[in-house]
Amino acid sequence: MKREYLILPILLGFAGAVAYLFYLIWRPFFAPIAWAAVFAILFSPLHRKLEQRTSHPPAAATIMTAMVILIIVVPMSLLSILLVAEIVQTYDLVQNWFNAGQYDAILQYFQEPAFLNIREQISEVIDVQSIDLFSIVSSVMQRLSSFAVSQVTGIVQNFSKTLFSFVLMVFTLFFFFKDGDRIVEFLRDIIPLSPARRDEIVGRFSEVIAATVL
Repeated sequence: MKREYLILPILLGFAGAVAYLFYLIWRPFFAPIAWAAVFAILFSPLHRKLEQRTSHPPAAATIMTAMVILIIVVPMSLLSILLVAEIVQTYDLVQNWFNAGQYDAILQYFQEPAFLNIREQISEVIDVQSIDLFSIVSSVMQRLSSFAVSQVTGIVQNFSKTLFSFVLMVFTLFFFFKDGDRIVEFLRDIIPLSPARRDEIVGRFSEVIAATVL
C-alpha cells in the first residue's frame, strides 16, 4: 500500500475530529448568535435609513442595538415572566374552582335541550360519556404549570449563563448592524452561483426570516 493512501485517511480523520471539537466549543454560542442574526435581518431596513441619516455606522449600530433591546428583548422578557405567573395562578384557580363544586354547577347548563341535541350528534362520532372534563383540564393545567415553573427555575439557577448569552447576543447584534453589509458580501462571494441567483437567495432568506418572526 502506498504511503499516500495511508496518510490521507489519517489526515481526514484528524480534520474531522478537530472540526467536531470546534463545534462542541462553539455550540453554546449558536443560539445567541442566531438570535442576533435574526434581529439584525428583521431591523435591517430601519438600520439602513438610520445609517444614511447619521452617516456614522458605529453610532447607527449602537442606536439600533439599544432600540432592539427596548422594543423586543425587554418587553418579551417581561411578558414571559407575566405569562409564567398567570399559568401558575390559573392552575391554582382551576383547582379551587373544581374543589368548590362550581364544575358541577356549570354541568347543569349542559342539560338544556339544545346542548343535549348537540351531545347526541357528537356521541355518534365520539364517546362523550367516557370523557372526564375535570381530569383533562386538571392534567393540562398541571403540565403547563410544571413546565412554566421548570423554565423559571432553570433561568434562575443558570442566571450567569443566561446573562452571558444575553450579553453575547447584544455584542454580536452590534457588529451585525455595524458590519452587516460586509458579512453579506462575504457570504455572497462564497456562494458558487451567478450574482443574480446570489441576490435572489439572500433576498428570499431575509424575507423568510422576517415573515417567520412576524
